[in-house]
Amino acid sequence: MTKNLLQSVGVLYRTYLSYANEFLMDTDVSFSESVVISNIGLAEGISQEEISLSLYIDRAAIARNVKSLEKKGYVKTMRASSDKRTKELYLTDKGHKMYDFIEEKNKERLNHLFKDITNDELEAFKTILNKIKL
Repeated sequence: MTKNLLQSVGVLYRTYLSYANEFLMDTDVSFSESVVISNIGLAEGISQEEISLSLYIDRAAIARNVKSLEKKGYVKTMRASSDKRTKELYLTDKGHKMYDFIEEKNKERLNHLFKDITNDELEAFKTILNKIKL
């Protein structure tokens, strides 16, 4: 059972990664950068550390992505008024357009993945995912 479950999770991740790389192909945004854009879009003013902690991704990797996204004009940073060492992250107009594009593509993919799943099954799936200890 564990092997099949792990295989299924791996397949789900790899197929999503392939899908994301395909829809991002004609943009200047990488998959990892798209994850950062999505997280900033969901919580403008979030810090690099908060993204790192919530996604279990190395802080240095997040910092590299933020720096690249700043250079490309998708993200702007501001020093937090409460702690000058902390950078708050915001999307630029260009960043908001990319966020909307990513969210639309994600919505399309999720609709496809869950088309044969009932609302009750989807709610149970979300509940189980939230119970998983990382």
